[in-house]
Amino acid sequence: MTNDGYGDHPAYGTPQQPVGQYGPPPAPTPPRHPAAPGPPAYPPPGYGGPGGYDPAYIAGPRRMPATLSAARVLAYVAFGVAVLDLTAGIAFLDVDAREAGARFAGVILPLVAFVLALRARRARRTTRVWWIVVESLMLLSGIDGGLFLSLLAVPAIVLLSVTSTGDYFRTPREQRA
Repeated sequence: MTNDGYGDHPAYGTPQQPVGQYGPPPAPTPPRHPAAPGPPAYPPPGYGGPGGYDPAYIAGPRRMPATLSAARVLAYVAFGVAVLDLTAGIAFLDVDAREAGARFAGVILPLVAFVLALRARRARRTTRVWWIVVESLMLLSGIDGGLFLSLLAVPAIVLLSVTSTGDYFRTPREQRA
């Protein structure tokens, strides 16, 4: 026992108070009857994972990755450029019906990519695959003259092929933000 002006107490590090333990020693656990039920081995129904919580609800909904957002922006820009090309070509240039039809056909693939980009937040897994196919067709169709749409299709294909974009489409739709 030491008396340092604050009363008698055991010295720090003595057997009564081992080093590293502060406060009184923990109380012993009371003995249980052998037939008494222990804590449940699993959480009650409706509470999700271990400990009675569901990690999906604690973490919140999964946010759209930046790669998918960038691919959506590229699809919007490609559709806007295709529509501007169509309207400017028909309104300001003297084109015949065949040329107008060819310009209209150049809007179909960007339109499909635009619709797929709009549905990306709640889309199914196959939407990503179809979007990559449409962007690849835009790349191939743009080689003969629509160079700008081809230049937009290449980064869109790369951004849609990234792992984080695939992981986003593999998460259940209810867990997406």
